[in-house]
Amino acid sequence: MPQETFEIKVKDIGNWDDRKINELSKYFKVSGEVILRKLLNSNKISSNYYNLKKEEWEKNYINKSKIRKTNKKTKSSEKKESPKSKQEYYIRKASQALSRNGNFYTNLILEAYDSKLITNSTLADF
Repeated sequence: MPQETFEIKVKDIGNWDDRKINELSKYFKVSGEVILRKLLNSNKISSNYYNLKKEEWEKNYINKSKIRKTNKKTKSSEKKESPKSKQEYYIRKASQALSRNGNFYTNLILEAYDSKLITNSTLADF
């Protein structure tokens, strides 16, 4: 991030909060921690404020990752508890094949199967 541009952007800002740091991080396309470090190096914030914010963000990150892990476990257990019916499974597989192969190709393969030109195991390969 160019130093001159950074200095211009932070020149008139006196009180730093998460919103202002987030705006700068989006503008420069860097993380909030990079902005925080740059503010510290430019003497715009104190080292105490830097350490406080860094600890706060680390705690938030850890909490969010714990929540994500819990949600993944919950979702996987929900999937195991409520298996789909065979009909729903085959409908989903047919839709995937149609999306992947297109209407024309899928119809061509099904016509070949109906005409006994290919077997059901060959059909399954498509």
